[in-house]
Amino acid sequence: MKTLIISLFFLLSISQVQAASTRQSRDLGEAGDGLLGMVVNQTMSVNGYEFYRMFYLLWSEKAESLKYSLNVQERLSKRYGNQVTVYLGQKIVFNGVLPQKYDQLKELADKAATETQANLVLLLIMPETNVDIGSDQV
Repeated sequence: MKTLIISLFFLLSISQVQAASTRQSRDLGEAGDGLLGMVVNQTMSVNGYEFYRMFYLLWSEKAESLKYSLNVQERLSKRYGNQVTVYLGQKIVFNGVLPQKYDQLKELADKAATETQANLVLLLIMPETNVDIGSDQV
């Protein structure tokens, strides 16, 4: 009887894993390899992690989320407050100061997702072709 229950549980878990992998491969769409669309967490504080979590939820709802891999980093500073920066490769697409109050993190995460999307559009419109010429000299 125990072996029957164990084998039944095993078959059920295998079918759930196969269904999840099918959903994941279908959700990848254009990315295909699974490496695009990642948001890497490099935060160090509790507020930093909560910002990352909220930003990730808001960012994953956007259409561009599967096309770009982002990196969320936090710099600890007692003098200026903890700074959070969102990178696309080596380019900064958002930079802000983490609020001390938890209630204000949602607003900052929403602002970060919106500004990140806007800055990605700007990067697509005006790609940096010549690093010797500044954007004001073009």
